[in-house]
Amino acid sequence: MPSAMRSTPSRTTWPKAYVHADILWRATLTRAAEISRAHTAALGCRTLDVLHVATALELGLRVFVTFDRRQRQLAKATGLKPTPARESDRVARHKACDVITSRPAGGPA
Repeated sequence: MPSAMRSTPSRTTWPKAYVHADILWRATLTRAAEISRAHTAALGCRTLDVLHVATALELGLRVFVTFDRRQRQLAKATGLKPTPARESDRVARHKACDVITSRPAGGPA
């Protein structure tokens, strides 16, 4: 069962939200293959984009925070609610949603 943990904000302007969970890799990789077949050609997704989105779906998350435009498009196409990182502090504070971050603040897009 996933457990959520928040860290205190550091130099970033938004609090980090973490989800610690054991995932079933076989199910996640199967889901990633399905997502890739359905969306990679149209959206130009990369392998890690697909794996991050597949993992979020397997964890049953609803909201997906990312700095990456293509990853945000993929999350939306699969039914997740993508949230641009600049809005993440509002989302992370909302107790009713689950958040997964895909890249650290200041990292490459």
